[in-house]
Amino acid sequence: MINLVLKNRELNIESDFSKHLVSNSNKTFSRYTWESIFSLINSTNLNNKDTLMILDYFTYKAAGYDYKGRLKKAFDIEKQKTGANN
Repeated sequence: MINLVLKNRELNIESDFSKHLVSNSNKTFSRYTWESIFSLINSTNLNNKDTLMILDYFTYKAAGYDYKGRLKKAFDIEKQKTGANN
């Protein structure tokens, strides 16, 4: 089972939730982040249409507005953009 979250959310979910599961070599629980998926895709350095499209999605996806009415970024990835999209 995978819990896919933003990197600054549910930081202790593995220890909190794992105690309710019976794990073995075929069944585990892991926390992954959207930002880690972005990093993985970005590090491939592929310059094809699909890769560029998903990197743009991560870069420009909004998550509502802040208290001043400005758009908030959905993912914390700006410092990571170094691969295929540059």
